[in-house]
Amino acid sequence: MSKCYVIRPATTEDEKDILKLSRYIADSYTRSYLGDKTVNWYIDSGSCDEDMKKEIANTTLLLLHGFIIGIMIWHDNQMHGFMIDVPYHGTGAAQYFCEQLIPEKLKQYGEIYLECFDKNQRAIAFYEKTGWREFDRVKDEIIDGYR
Repeated sequence: MSKCYVIRPATTEDEKDILKLSRYIADSYTRSYLGDKTVNWYIDSGSCDEDMKKEIANTTLLLLHGFIIGIMIWHDNQMHGFMIDVPYHGTGAAQYFCEQLIPEKLKQYGEIYLECFDKNQRAIAFYEKTGWREFDRVKDEIIDGYR
């Protein structure tokens, strides 16, 4: 059931809401696997905002009742970023978003991939449940972990 979800490309008019949501998710969710020091730097340095601003043209949004609750960023066949607003974790929103976009990307490219921090166990469980499989691990010195 779509629960009145709307999926559409992001526009520059969405920038303020995208930045707010990405900062909130970084602050409230990613601390559990990236740690306070990394997350504080990412938000306080402005890197979070810069990263999101440069990706607006590659971003697709999931809206519920007119509010952005999900962000998906693609670089060709790579899912470069995927966020669901924390209150919507476990509600089926992420699965719905993926079910609508991934078949289109598979049809377009034949093969798709993503990177996920190895300490983000909730995301890994979600990706495995929805059919993704691990292909490789890359050391990430900044977070002292793998993706």
